[in-house]
Amino acid sequence: MFVRLVAVFPPGGSVDQVARILSQPLQAQLGQTVIVENKGGASGSIGAAFVAQAPRDGYTFAAVFDSHAVNPALIPGLSYDTKKDLAAISLIGTAAMVIATPVSPEYNAFGDIVTTRKANKSSDSRRP
Repeated sequence: MFVRLVAVFPPGGSVDQVARILSQPLQAQLGQTVIVENKGGASGSIGAAFVAQAPRDGYTFAAVFDSHAVNPALIPGLSYDTKKDLAAISLIGTAAMVIATPVSPEYNAFGDIVTTRKANKSSDSRRP
């Protein structure tokens, strides 16, 4: 029997890389083969659904990203409940996220955008 570590995003991305790096020490600690299997799509929910429906025998795990926490709000009708069907067992890393805008001399910080938006309550929703 082997342990399945499901990377819920396609091969080559950060979740896949972390899962592959993690699989080696897991294999050594468990004394069992650990296979990384990519099941990407729908912002990680396809792979998470696969793990949620797997036998509850300790042989199937998921490596998920921050989208796992927001998917219930973004994807109506998920086939699983992120809180009831899956349990977080370890935080293995964090990733920085940024908000970006085209280069503009008037925007040097997010507060600049908020201030401009409040001052110019225009009907054009595409502009701050």
